[in-house]
Amino acid sequence: MTELVELKDGGLTCRRFNATRESFDGVAMYQGELCIADAGGWRMQEFKAL
Repeated sequence: MTELVELKDGGLTCRRFNATRESFDGVAMYQGELCIADAGGWRMQEFKAL
């Protein structure tokens, strides 16, 4: 994971990040965003391949 950034918008805390996955097929790059859920855990808001 790289470029981890924390954002706060109207009391909601989120974190955006970039990630890579290496396999025999090559390297894949992804971008995602997590936000704190009501129960105190984290919920994935977005996760997409770049």
